[in-house]
Amino acid sequence: MCGYPFAQARPQPVVVAAPVPSPERYGGEPLYWTDVVVRDDSPLLTIADCFGKRFAYSAEDSQSGYHAPRRLLAPYARARGLPLFASTVGPLITPRRVVEAIIAGDADAGPLDSYALDLMRLNEPALTTRLRTGALFPPRHCP
Repeated sequence: MCGYPFAQARPQPVVVAAPVPSPERYGGEPLYWTDVVVRDDSPLLTIADCFGKRFAYSAEDSQSGYHAPRRLLAPYARARGLPLFASTVGPLITPRRVVEAIIAGDADAGPLDSYALDLMRLNEPALTTRLRTGALFPPRHCP
C-alpha cells in the first residue's frame, strides 16, 4: 500500500508485515523514498536544475510519486514563486509510465518510489539503465 493512502486512511490500518528490500541502499530496513530520475544523458544534476523543465508525476494520491516532491519543492516555490516547472506531465498513474515519459523525452524528470525503481532495475534493466537519479528524498518506513 502506498504511504499516502495508508497515512490518510480512517480507521488507521495496522501494519502486520512490511517488505524489506534487498538492495544494500536500504540497510536491511523496511524503508523506501523517492528518487527523482532523469535520462542518463540529461545535463540535470540537482532538483534546482529541473526548474523550468517538464516534471512528470504518477498520481495525486501517491506519496512518492506526488506528495514527497511537493514537500521537498514547497520551500523553493515559496522562495521563487510559482510555477517552478515549464509544465507538469501527468497523472501518469504508474512509476513505469513516468520512466517511459522521461525516456521518450516527454518529461525531463520525475519522482519514482525507490522500491518500484529497484524492482524495475531487477526485472527490466534495459529500461532503467537509461536513467540516473538526480535527487533523493528522505526515507520513510514502508507501510
